[in-house]
Amino acid sequence: MSNSISGSTFVDLNADGIHDPNEPVAAGTLVSILPDIGVVVSDQMGRYAVQAAPGAYVIEPVADPMVMSVSPPSHSAQLVLPTDMDSLNDFGLVLVPGVQDLRATVVMDYAWSGFATNVWVTVKNEGSTTVNASALLELDTLCAVITSDPAPTSVSGQTLEWSIGPMSAGQVFFAHLVVETMIVPFGTPVTHHAMAMPLAGDMDPSDNEDVHNDVVVGSYDPNDKTVLPVELSPSEVIDGHRVEYLIRFQNTGTFPAVDVVVTDTLDMALDITEIEVLAASHAMDWTVQGRLVGFVFNGIMLPDSASDGPGSNGFVLFSIALDDSVLNGDCVANMASIYFDFNEPILTEPAVVCVQEPTSMELLEKEDVVVYPQPARDR
Repeated sequence: MSNSISGSTFVDLNADGIHDPNEPVAAGTLVSILPDIGVVVSDQMGRYAVQAAPGAYVIEPVADPMVMSVSPPSHSAQLVLPTDMDSLNDFGLVLVPGVQDLRATVVMDYAWSGFATNVWVTVKNEGSTTVNASALLELDTLCAVITSDPAPTSVSGQTLEWSIGPMSAGQVFFAHLVVETMIVPFGTPVTHHAMAMPLAGDMDPSDNEDVHNDVVVGSYDPNDKTVLPVELSPSEVIDGHRVEYLIRFQNTGTFPAVDVVVTDTLDMALDITEIEVLAASHAMDWTVQGRLVGFVFNGIMLPDSASDGPGSNGFVLFSIALDDSVLNGDCVANMASIYFDFNEPILTEPAVVCVQEPTSMELLEKEDVVVYPQPARDR
């Protein structure tokens, strides 16, 4: 037995700092434990735990003050003996009333010429108030819908709409489409555009829209990691501009994968306290241990590609900020390891983002051309 620090996170509906029976857990909450340990994340039951060396620690959740406060703001732990365990570090998250904030994401696995592939649309209520929401998807004209789960409420040409209805704080809507891409020359652009409605009253309407840009391919590596944008200016780093990492995987074996685990050791140039999972293709848990982030798809039962091509794919999408110590000219490279059951991991090619002062020509282009919405996701 060794020293440990543990606790739980919950939504404190009455702001009394006590986890009452009617109050839901707050899964996926980042908790900072300093010094030395860094951050951990609460599981689906709202619990977190970490081993720690003897010493004094300060524990506090990483929370957005625009949306929530924390009760109590922090805990302290003093571990003296080798078997000391401090397990009373519970935190109530108190939502700031009346904050409306929807976020949309759209992800495609690959635009495979003449074949069926996946498009995933996610809408999450990031605010504190219930919103009567809907989701829109403008599908590229090169793609035709084969199936959609759930079925859209209405379809007009390439525009699909889902009337979600009341979404409570933290609730997620998810639509999975199987589409077929027309047979066109490789390299032909494909663009899908998703939107979470309403825009009026939203605290941050910029993330109500999302674009996935891709190109038609004939063959591809189905297990990859990409980052967008691939370049930030030093001022954007200081301002906390985020980058998005997309990790895609496919079971190319000969039998269904019971479990899939994706691990990612984040570079020191990335601010681990700013990580946020945006979307995933299947239900999963995620963990943080030091710099190692794990995305665990237990019981995914991912079909093999020969028996179910579209169904053999999955993804996870997360965002993070660069540490403000990153300098002009620095590049940050990160790769992921993908485990299918007990097989050896598949290693992705590195995803690289560089910090670069824009040239005078790039500044002129930025002044002349406005791209909206941002980010637009390119493969």
